[in-house]
Amino acid sequence: MSLLLLLVRRMVAALAFPRVFLPFFTSLGLACSRRVLLNLVPSKRFHRIRDIVDAMDEACVRIYEDR
Repeated sequence: MSLLLLLVRRMVAALAFPRVFLPFFTSLGLACSRRVLLNLVPSKRFHRIRDIVDAMDEACVRIYEDR
């Protein structure tokens, strides 16, 4: 159990820095243009956040369609 907790803490710490910039990106036009800009940023952390958001969106759509 402690290994899982350590992994979760590492992941949260790794994502803490990019979270500071998220409010800035939400005000940049359309979602498709933000995605293009995000794909141009050479940061694994930002790409990890993008992947997490994509997985959350996929899960939400699946839950909504099942109802």
